[in-house]
Amino acid sequence: MRAQPCFADNKLAAGVAQADVGALVSAFFPHGRREALEAISDLYCWQFVFDDLIESLARHDLTEAANRQFGFLRRLEAPESSVLAHDPFADAYLDIVRRLEQLAPPGVWQRWIGLNRSFSIGVIWACIYRATGTVPPFDTFNTLRPLDAGAPNSGAVLIELAEGFAVPDDQLNHPYIRTVTDLTGTILSWDNDICSYLAETERQLEQINLVTVLAHHHKIGPREAAVKAIHLRNRAMWCYLRLREHSPFRDVPGHATVRRYVSSLDQLIPGNLHWSIDRSHRYRTHHPALGLTRHARSTNHLDGQDLTLPIESPTLRWWWEGLAPDRPHRH
Repeated sequence: MRAQPCFADNKLAAGVAQADVGALVSAFFPHGRREALEAISDLYCWQFVFDDLIESLARHDLTEAANRQFGFLRRLEAPESSVLAHDPFADAYLDIVRRLEQLAPPGVWQRWIGLNRSFSIGVIWACIYRATGTVPPFDTFNTLRPLDAGAPNSGAVLIELAEGFAVPDDQLNHPYIRTVTDLTGTILSWDNDICSYLAETERQLEQINLVTVLAHHHKIGPREAAVKAIHLRNRAMWCYLRLREHSPFRDVPGHATVRRYVSSLDQLIPGNLHWSIDRSHRYRTHHPALGLTRHARSTNHLDGQDLTLPIESPTLRWWWEGLAPDRPHRH
């Protein structure tokens, strides 16, 4: 990636090096193929830099930010087009896209393109709030943030690409798989918000952050909001762990692929935390870091909080419905 024109700026190159992207990718996909992990690592390097640029650009030119973001989506959907032909990030992006497409199992590539459409929508949706200096309502944020963070496509779909297998569509659409995948995307985005809050505050880009949303709408200080954010995150994690204990695919013949997918899904949340807290300098700031503690065992109560309580948000409340044995399945 250092040879690409978009990384000619030494400051950008140094920022990517400090992020330790290789540690993130190896933690996310411990069973991935080498060629796929190399391409995904380059993709993450590209995304870290480009996403930061889009966020900054949107603050003074929202239209140009939208044109650029959707221009790259167009190049993904139609590589033959000449959109953004002179953009310094285009050559690097197309090189990564070609490598990923060659490695993608049948069906996975089109699924990844589709999720990138959602990602682009999320990025520009978030940019609207950044451009106007407003903070989204809590429930709106819970829909927006996983899309903006790219968590569903940066993690879940890349499992198949990294490891070289494809889950049948009917199994991916099973209510249980949709629930644990959705939970994973939200927890990943919330963990990033909690770990990056101080860094985003320094860069004045914190409107789309769980801590900011809670502080703004509950009219509380940043420290209290951070504690509240961690408690919400832990309740979501409790729900994820309880669902994983009661998988309907456990010991069921003919579902080895979907069990492999969910087992790999389990790597994303701890892998992201290990990278964010222990390895990467991406979120380091001049302020004292948040004191985050990881607990190795599942528990129903933590720091005086009942983790079993559903989060009262229409966007999220349905996760707990998956714990009911008589939950109706949609086919």
